[in-house]
Amino acid sequence: MNQHQDRQLGDEWVDWDGEISSEIIDNHSSPLLFLSLSLVCFFISVFLVSFLYYLISPRLSLLGQIYLSSGRFLLYLILFLFAFFYLLILLKTIKKIKLPVLNKFADFFIGFFSHYSLKLGILFGIRKDKILNSYIMFNNSLIEKLDLKNLTKIMILLPRCLSKNIIEEIKKSASKFNYPVFIVPGGDLARAKIKEYKPDAIIAVACERDLYSGLKDTPSHIPVYAIPNIRPDGPCKNTCIDYNTFDKVLKLFR
Repeated sequence: MNQHQDRQLGDEWVDWDGEISSEIIDNHSSPLLFLSLSLVCFFISVFLVSFLYYLISPRLSLLGQIYLSSGRFLLYLILFLFAFFYLLILLKTIKKIKLPVLNKFADFFIGFFSHYSLKLGILFGIRKDKILNSYIMFNNSLIEKLDLKNLTKIMILLPRCLSKNIIEEIKKSASKFNYPVFIVPGGDLARAKIKEYKPDAIIAVACERDLYSGLKDTPSHIPVYAIPNIRPDGPCKNTCIDYNTFDKVLKLFR
């Protein structure tokens, strides 16, 4: 069983220098940035696997033709799997695909590409929060392709930094459908609430950094619609969201 280290909401902002800029306030992006970075990661992976085969093929040929043929077959298999599942990821963003087993493997590749796309984007000088926002928009585009109408146990997770009037508005809307609202200050409490309530789906509000950590913590069979907050006073203080956006998300489950 995986052991999770507790994560306090806002821990991801320990490197913030206190300056409030437009990038700190809002990092709205589109799935295209994440998909572009993941495509570069895909080609880098293909190159590295091919280069590795190129380096070991002379030794395999010395061992015998069967070893060289087996190595070539393994190379083609790995390249095929990478291409197949990357194509599946692209298809998942366009239309709903009912292939549970293949989708599970695709989720693994999404996790792989999200990790290395983030590192690659930072290497290219792209802001971390911009990349994470793009990944979250990509995640939400996948959630929107699911059949959510039959899901009844919806839980809402909010950060404690959200402004009080927004929290009240969210609670008011959620009460119409008996959706419980939890204000969670840390990763441990969020996981405990999810384990206790056993939701069919989750609507989560937080900054991109905490949402990304939360998406990785949540079991893959639970759809999570993530809503990045807006930070007019900087991280972890009087944050807000566009309430109309939240209302549109609620309608996905009605």
